[in-house]
Amino acid sequence: MFDLFKNLGRAKAQQASEKVAELLASADPDAMTEAAILEVESQFRVISGEVAKARADYQKEKKEVDAVVALQNRRMKAAEKLQADLELNPGNTEIAAALDELLRLMEEAAPEIEREQRESDDAEELLNALESSAKQMAEEMKNLRETANRAKRDMLRAEQEREAALRREETAQRVAGIKQRSSSYSKAVEAMERAASSARQDADAAQLRARLLAPAEAEKNVLIEQALAEANGETTPTGGSLSERLSRLKGMKG
Repeated sequence: MFDLFKNLGRAKAQQASEKVAELLASADPDAMTEAAILEVESQFRVISGEVAKARADYQKEKKEVDAVVALQNRRMKAAEKLQADLELNPGNTEIAAALDELLRLMEEAAPEIEREQRESDDAEELLNALESSAKQMAEEMKNLRETANRAKRDMLRAEQEREAALRREETAQRVAGIKQRSSSYSKAVEAMERAASSARQDADAAQLRARLLAPAEAEKNVLIEQALAEANGETTPTGGSLSERLSRLKGMKG
């Protein structure tokens, strides 16, 4: 469980580090590019130092193993010569003692020679791995600036595309707002036009009623007025005999 939380913490820290790097790259891509190049160059200097140390260690181990192997080979040749001399002189105790001592030295040295050989092989393996990494990094560094510049161009292009998309979105929103306002304006104009049309209709109707109720020009003629009055059972206010006129006046007085 502890390892789980520890790994989770590392993951969160890595995510935070990557987020900070993205923010820095967006804020100042040139500075971020130079910082990245300097970081890689620093790593290359470190691995170059490790290669130099590994090469020196290997050369030292190789020199030591070569020396003990060469000594063992000389002892082997000496033992073979003593063996041959002993076969010619089987009873020679000095030769037998010398051969026995030489074989003892060779037997004691065998494990040490194996250890030296393993150390030399390990040193060579480490050197080869470091040299391979250094070579790969050197190849990457040849195009490092171009790669960084290409990444910067891609980042700037993506930012421009994002800004263009935001501008298109804002334009679309403005157009939608204009259309909405235009629709509202059209509805208001239509309402006003309907009101104006209704008002005109009311005015036309009122004017027509006024014309119908108002006396026509022909009706202002005296003879037409008298005829209309008689049609209504009325008498004309003027004209007639003297007695009729006197009677009208009496009737009006009464």
